[in-house]
Amino acid sequence: MRVAVVFGVLLGLPLVSDNMVAMSGLVTPASRTGFGLAVCFLAGIVGASRGREFYQGILAVLAAILIAKLIGLAGGLFAIRAASLTGTISPSLVREATDLPLVGMVLLGLPVGTVGAGVGAWLSHRRVVA
Repeated sequence: MRVAVVFGVLLGLPLVSDNMVAMSGLVTPASRTGFGLAVCFLAGIVGASRGREFYQGILAVLAAILIAKLIGLAGGLFAIRAASLTGTISPSLVREATDLPLVGMVLLGLPVGTVGAGVGAWLSHRRVVA
C-alpha cells in the first residue's frame, strides 16, 4: 500500500501543478506524459519486487493511478476555489481544472506498469534463485 501511495502522489502532484499553472493564465502547462509513464513503470517494478508477485505490481500501479486521480481532483477543486476568491473564474477554467485524464492514465499507465511489474517479478525471482 505504501508503494501505491508514494507513486500515486508522484503521479498526482504534476496534475495539481498543471491545474495551478492553467488557472493562472500565464502559460499553458507542459505535457507530463513521459514522467507519468516512468512513474507507472517504477510503481510496477517496486510493487512486484516488494511482494515478489506479478499481480501485486499491477495492483500497485492501478492504485497509484486512482490515488493520482483523487489528488488531481482535489487540486482542481482547490484551484477553482482560489480562482473564485480572486474573481478570475470562468466556465472554461472550471472545465479545465476538473477534466482529468483517467481513461488515458489507465490506458497508457497500466500497460507500462504491467511491463514494470513483469520486470520487478523477474528480478525478485532471479534474486531468490541466485
